[in-house]
Amino acid sequence: TELVHRIKASWTGTTDPFFDRYVIQYKVSTDTDYITAGTTSDTFFFISPLVAGTNYDVRVASENELNRRSAFVTSTGHTVSA
Repeated sequence: TELVHRIKASWTGTTDPFFDRYVIQYKVSTDTDYITAGTTSDTFFFISPLVAGTNYDVRVASENELNRRSAFVTSTGHTVSA
């Protein structure tokens, strides 16, 4: 079997009564542009496949039923272990 490298991002849930989903994005720390990994209504998300030994930045925002998005909360410099 092949080993899949991933990051588990987790966060505290929003109190927005009209909450619909979270948007999760990531990038290699030295890159400029973020990639959307996906959306979820949970307070965690696995981002994969990633490259071992590489540093990643992850950010999360919430969106509500009116498609209004919160500011992103960013966590930087996560290294994926081999």
